[in-house]
Amino acid sequence: MMMVIWLRNLRRLLKPPEKNCRVQYKDMFTCTRCGLCCKNINRIPELKEYNNGNGTCVHLREDNLCDIYADRPDICNVEKMFELKYKNYMSKDEYYRLNEEGCKLLRAEKA
Repeated sequence: MMMVIWLRNLRRLLKPPEKNCRVQYKDMFTCTRCGLCCKNINRIPELKEYNNGNGTCVHLREDNLCDIYADRPDICNVEKMFELKYKNYMSKDEYYRLNEEGCKLLRAEKA
């Protein structure tokens, strides 16, 4: 539920994709492997058990890759979450744009 509210709020901020946007629409979401989503899991109640105490996932390695990538929680898989929860509410293009906006917000907070 929290993620749905977050995505709705993010949709209001949505702008047209930038020229050099990292999202490959109608294909798949392209992760930049910055690790910021995995360093902010304290914002996602479903990932509480993975929090190492400072908001970072216990499975995030120093190279920003995931130790359990093949078996990661569904909420960590953009494509799977679209199919499971969001395909009835928005297009895949819109969903990818919203995820890219989420990445941009995390990068802006870090700056």
